[in-house]
Amino acid sequence: MHPLDLPPRRLRFPHWRVAATLTGGVWVLGLGGGAGAVDLELARQQFLKSCGTCHSATAGEPDRQGPNLYGIVGRSAGTRPDFAYSDALKGGRWVWDEAALDRFIADPQEAHPGTFMPYSQPDPQKRALIVGFLQQQAADPSAGKP
Repeated sequence: MHPLDLPPRRLRFPHWRVAATLTGGVWVLGLGGGAGAVDLELARQQFLKSCGTCHSATAGEPDRQGPNLYGIVGRSAGTRPDFAYSDALKGGRWVWDEAALDRFIADPQEAHPGTFMPYSQPDPQKRALIVGFLQQQAADPSAGKP
C-alpha cells in the first residue's frame, strides 16, 4: 500500500514517531503504529511543491519571502536572526514540533492570527510529508537537502 493511500487518521499527529533510517540506500521516515514508511524523496518533493516557492530548507541558504526552514523542528517560533517576522510569530512563545507545524500549515491564520503566511495545506497526508521532511532534517542535518 502506498503511504498516500492510508486513511488520513493514520498519518495525523501526534501519532508520528519519525525515525530516519537508511534502508537499502533510500532514506525513509518510519511512522509509528506500523503504518509503513514514507519515502524521503516523496516528502522532499511535497515540501518543494507546497513550500519551496517561499521557503528554502537547506543549511546556509538565504531566507526568501519566508524564512529558511532548515532546523525548524525544535526551534522557538520567530527566532531566526535577521528575518522580519509578523508580530504573531515574533511574539510566539512556543517551539516548532510536529503538532505545532501541522496546525500552522493546515491554517496559519487560525493557528496564529496576523501571521504573514498566506498558504495553507488542508490535506493531512501532504502536511505529514512536509513535516516529516522537516523532522528528518532535525534527525540528520546532512540529509534531505532539496
